[in-house]
Amino acid sequence: MTNFMNWLWWMVIFGAGFGIGVFFFGGLWLTVNRLTAAAHPGALFLVSFYVRILVSMAGIYLLTGQHFENALISMAGFLAARIVIVRLKGKAKQRQEPFQQWEKVAH
Repeated sequence: MTNFMNWLWWMVIFGAGFGIGVFFFGGLWLTVNRLTAAAHPGALFLVSFYVRILVSMAGIYLLTGQHFENALISMAGFLAARIVIVRLKGKAKQRQEPFQQWEKVAH
């Protein structure tokens, strides 16, 4: 019975790590998409970065409960979220649209 409870707890930790990863990488995706329209893109990026890092680190710290295996499982969920978001939003393609916008501004 305790073996089943360990697996169940590990699945909960993996899911919570996945949720934290969705928050982090989804927030990154939203931030990058809004940078061109922002009045102060540097400030937006820095504030977003610090909020995402603080929330993610606090969440993973609370999940681990000072157990190394819990940290590994939550980080696996975190990285799984990155893989899912990259597949859902499309791989990093070299698109010309953002570069064309900057060329129009520069000329």
